[in-house]
Amino acid sequence: MNLIRTTCKITFIITGFVVFFAVVIFAFSSIDLKGRTLLQRLTGNIAKTGSRDQSLLRFREIENVRDLDILFIGSSHAYKGFDPRLFQAKGYSSFNMGSSAQTLLNTYFLLKCYLPRIRPKVIVLELYPAMFSNDGYESTLDLLVNVPISWELLEMSLATGNPHAVIAYFQKIIRDYKYPLAKFNQMKIKGEKYIPGGYVETNMVRNEKLDKKSCESKVLDSQLRYFSKIIELVKKFNITIVGVIHPLSKDYFKTFKYRAIVEDLRNVAVKYGVIILDFNDTMNLDPKLDYSDISHLNKKGVIKFNNALMDKLEAMKILPRDG
Repeated sequence: MNLIRTTCKITFIITGFVVFFAVVIFAFSSIDLKGRTLLQRLTGNIAKTGSRDQSLLRFREIENVRDLDILFIGSSHAYKGFDPRLFQAKGYSSFNMGSSAQTLLNTYFLLKCYLPRIRPKVIVLELYPAMFSNDGYESTLDLLVNVPISWELLEMSLATGNPHAVIAYFQKIIRDYKYPLAKFNQMKIKGEKYIPGGYVETNMVRNEKLDKKSCESKVLDSQLRYFSKIIELVKKFNITIVGVIHPLSKDYFKTFKYRAIVEDLRNVAVKYGVIILDFNDTMNLDPKLDYSDISHLNKKGVIKFNNALMDKLEAMKILPRDG
């Protein structure tokens, strides 16, 4: 009898806590303060729908994308680094699913969600070496306010290990009900233009000075595990995957332990027979004319890089020369 009473008390306490938690999230998520809810401000969540990386437009557009030749995915170096128009000119259909601060953890859950619908023939996985010391929390927050709700977004939030990401997911459920994503518009970002297909074009040229202090970036074990999971997932769909490191400006290249990071990635890739193309070994772009900042390419740099990439993929027979 005492055991039954104790069990009932525990159940009552847990139920009460869950109800209280849900009421607090609902209440704080219902108060909008200049585009961000009260809960976002209290938890330090700076993500805002339709801002920054044009994710709102990109993931709105991808809902109608099917049967691609190439899917580009990765960090901001992906969505600012691969222009589908250049590939289309050679007969290849493509889409760019990059997003700000996207890590391999985020990439895995995005692919898990979208691959069954998109079914690309080739995936070009952009690998920005400095990103792999990131736990994926920042990217998760950005995706939660710009991407339609899904089970994979909950899995992504839990995988970061950050309770704020989980809170942000449940806040999304409430916020999307009250303020559907369809009612939001993409904000204009100075110097940037969204191109259908997910690419963000900029003609800006680099003018900032580089902090030459060395960065102690190191690949997290969790990110290496998700690299393996990405490859295993893609192979289940019988899709070819190629890792690509886009050319970094030479002065920025020297600010972190680049070779050690790339070696960690190659050690995983070689186990699965996956190729990593490092364009820092083959390209030498102008740090002032071909970049919009210390590491992102502008339109001129993208043209040079994408043409070199297509030539390489065609030479390796990953892409057919006739498109």
